[in-house]
Formats: sequence, C-alpha cells, structure tokens
Amino acid sequence: MNLTIIGHRGAAGLVAENTIPSFIAALDLGCQTLELDVHRVNGSAGFRLAVIHDDELIRTTGIAGRVNDYSADTLNQIDAGGASIPMLDQVCDAVRTWAGVHRIDPASLCINIELKGRNTAPTVHEFIQNEPSIKFIVSSFDHQELSKFRDLNKFTRIGVLYHRWHNDWQALAERLQAYSVNLSVRIATAKRVHAIQQAGYEVWVYTVNDRKKAERLAEMGVSAIFSDRPDLLLEQASGRRPSH
Repeated sequence: MNLTIIGHRGAAGLVAENTIPSFIAALDLGCQTLELDVHRVNGSAGFRLAVIHDDELIRTTGIAGRVNDYSADTLNQIDAGGASIPMLDQVCDAVRTWAGVHRIDPASLCINIELKGRNTAPTVHEFIQNEPSIKFIVSSFDHQELSKFRDLNKFTRIGVLYHRWHNDWQALAERLQAYSVNLSVRIATAKRVHAIQQAGYEVWVYTVNDRKKAERLAEMGVSAIFSDRPDLLLEQASGRRPSH
C-alpha cells in the first residue's frame, strides 16, 4: 500500500488531539506529515495562532467560551486532555526538537495547517514567512479564507477541503493554484479521484482509521490519508511523503 499517512490532529485516537504530546506520538509512530487546526488569538506582542479545532473550548477542555475570547497566554494554561492548548510556534519548536533528537532534517517534515475561524490567513502567511525550517501546506473548508491566503502567499502549497462534493471543484483548484484536493472519505469515489488526478492534483482523504478503507483508497490512487490512528495504518504504508 503506497500511501502517505498524515497524523490527524497528531495521533488523535491515541493522545488528546491538537496537543504537543499528540504530535510527538504521531512522529514517533512514523508520520512525516502532521495535520492541525489554528485560530487567530491575541498575544502580548500581536496575534498568535492557537492550535485547536473547535470555535468553542468546551469539547476538548470542559471550559465554556469561545477560543477567540481568550488570550494566547490564558489558552496556554488551559488543560486540553493532559496537556495545554499550544500555539503553532510551540508545536514547531517541539517538532524541531524531536527532529534534532532523532537526527532528522526538519525540512523533511511537513505540517498541514487548517485555517479555522476568521482572519487566520494573514497571520498564517506571516508565520510561514518566519518559519523556514519546516515545510507547510495550508488547507481549509473556508475557501474565501484560502483565497485570502493565496493572495498573500504565492508559493506555499494549498489543499482545498471538501466535505460535500462540488462539481465546480476544478475552477477553484485552478484559481488557488492548489496542490491537492482533500476529500471526506464519504465522497471519495474512484471516478472523482481519477478526475482530480487527471487534472493534475493530488487527492488526500480524511479521516481514515480502518485498514480495509485505506487499502481501497490506495487502490484508487489516493496519495495521502489523514488518520487518528496512524499506528494501525503505518505498518501497511510505505511512508512515502509528498515533496513540499
């Protein structure tokens, strides 16, 4: 099975999602690409990027309120399942440290940043400009936010996310100069995968935690899958990673 296995929110089926221990667990298992979600929040010296999926804190922390109602410093002190809510720079620092310990070039690792909330595009663009040692791909279901990012950043690779199929996917992918089209496993059919590949884009599929599904997707020609349980899939995969 020739597939890249991407650690979805780290190794979210094993360790609390979107926490540094979860990302380290995914790296330890052999993932060379990690996926995470970011919201723009206020920091002491400008905006920072909080790594958390939901707009609300309640599901992952048990605390009421919206992510954007809290500062970066406060979020850093909130328990999200045995570890605090990290900022993106802290995740990158942890990835770099892990790479150093394992004598791995951090440029061989990739982080898939999913834009959440409003106005994340300019902050993510600025962050990437100042973080040259790790490779990135930027994705979102919010295609307007992706467009804002592409207007600012002409070089970072983009993945266009879809949870429902849209027949006009190719026009958007062309306009954004996308690298991949990222589909829910529910809408990833052989016909659609073939059409996307024929148009020159990679197909990445989320979220797959089942070996048989992974095998079927590999047979379709899917390039990568996002998984909460990379431990179940990496032994099947070659570990091939996209070149970023």
